[in-house]
Amino acid sequence: ISQPNTQLEQQHSRKPYAQHPRQHYWHNCTRHNCTQFVEETLCMQGFQLAEYGPLPLLVVQLDGMAKFPLLSLESSCIDFGSVVVGQTAESSVRFGNLSAVPANFSLAAAGGSGDGAITIQPTQGTLQPNSYSVLRVVYAPKATGTFSCDSFSLSTAGGNKLSLTCQGTAVGPRLLLSSRVFAFGDVRAGQVPAPSKVLYLENCSDVPLTFEFLVEDSGVFRLTKSKGVLAPRCMTHTA
Repeated sequence: ISQPNTQLEQQHSRKPYAQHPRQHYWHNCTRHNCTQFVEETLCMQGFQLAEYGPLPLLVVQLDGMAKFPLLSLESSCIDFGSVVVGQTAESSVRFGNLSAVPANFSLAAAGGSGDGAITIQPTQGTLQPNSYSVLRVVYAPKATGTFSCDSFSLSTAGGNKLSLTCQGTAVGPRLLLSSRVFAFGDVRAGQVPAPSKVLYLENCSDVPLTFEFLVEDSGVFRLTKSKGVLAPRCMTHTA
């Protein structure tokens, strides 16, 4: 039985190669939404063992590329125009992830009137690579004559930030009168029956309309119906 050669075993237990960083650099690829890392590595063989002989050094280039998300927004402004109080107007805007990695996005208010008349959904989520989704915007005015304008920020961690502005004006329902002037001519005092004319009122809106005529109780002019609620797209009359 031969004794083991401890020195030879130790030599063979060592790895027949080793690598050492030689040089590296970072390269930002703005156009392709990535950051590139390049490094050259020296690979030395044999550790001068006799059985390996003199071997050359090998140079291996290590090349890696890190992608980051990039969001796009179809439009940066939504204008609802004039909307009747009591109604809601809806719109949508498409946004996408133009990168090769998933984008965790979030939507937050970035200033404006802040009256709560404009809301957007969803406010957060994950958009898969090279895919699109839709932001749904709702405008629900609360007070006649007010103008709402809010800005929102759409962003993703490690990526870009986009701005979306939404605006709208609140108006009241539209009432149409059949006439604005009534001429009774000469009327004898105490005449019976008293002369009368018919006034037609039409609600030209899609929401109920509340009306009221301000008439003096002791005045010479009276109305059979001085106030009431007119249903959407309906007509009534008074005399």
